[in-house]
Amino acid sequence: MLDALSLYHKRNKLAMKLSGGMRRKLSVAISMIGRSSIVLLDEPTVGVDSHSRRDIERLIVGEKRRRTILLTTH
Repeated sequence: MLDALSLYHKRNKLAMKLSGGMRRKLSVAISMIGRSSIVLLDEPTVGVDSHSRRDIERLIVGEKRRRTILLTTH
């Protein structure tokens, strides 16, 4: 999960020490860790750069085969 979102190199950092975009990616990763069949994501790509946005979108597309993902966007 951390590799998919380019966060592995930050694995030993406290969340409060991460940038806003990295915290957003971390929250998406945390939401996907459990084995829940339904995941709710409220604007998961707001406030992240284009590279991070693509990482998040790839993760969501990969996970949608295993679970239902409800995603809100503008």
